[in-house]
Amino acid sequence: MDYRYVDTVLLTHTHLDHVADLPTPAKARLLDGHDTFTVIGLQGIQNVCDALFVVDDLAERLTISVREPPAGADPFTIDDLEIERAPTDHSKPGYEYQFDEQVTTAGDTAPTEPVCSLANGSDVPVHECTYPDGTEAPGHSTPTALGELFTDVDVDRILLTHLFPRDGTARR
Repeated sequence: MDYRYVDTVLLTHTHLDHVADLPTPAKARLLDGHDTFTVIGLQGIQNVCDALFVVDDLAERLTISVREPPAGADPFTIDDLEIERAPTDHSKPGYEYQFDEQVTTAGDTAPTEPVCSLANGSDVPVHECTYPDGTEAPGHSTPTALGELFTDVDVDRILLTHLFPRDGTARR
C-alpha cells in the first residue's frame, strides 16, 4: 500500500516498539499535502499521541484525531471496516482486532482463549510469537504454547510476527 493513503492507524498497545514510529507516516502525509491523521487505540492513547507528535511540531502542523473506542463498544468501525476486539494478556493493556471477520491481528500477548476465539474462522490470523520454546515469556507467545491453544481454532494457518531471535532468555 502506498504510504500516502495511510490516514488512520489502529494501535494494539502502547509499548515503545509499537508506537515510536507513529509520527513517520503522519509527517509523510503532511509532506505530501495532507493535513489530517487519525490514531485509534485503547484508553490513554491521547497522552501517547500528545508526547509523540511534539516531534517536528506535527501537533501544530496537522489535525490529529485520536479515537478511544470505549470498552463494550464492539463492533466499531473505521470507514467501511467493521472491527471486533478481544483483550490481550501482556504487561500493558491491549487488544487483538478482527477486521470484517476476515483478518485478525494481535499485538503482544500470551495466547489466550479470548484471542483464539476471536481468531476462530479468520481467513488470515496474525499472531505474535516472540520467543522460542523453552523461554519464560510472560505476556508473549512461544510456538508450542500458541500451537496448543490454537489446536481447535478453525484456521488453515497462522501468520507469525514479532519474532525476536534470542539466546533463550526473555527480557522485559
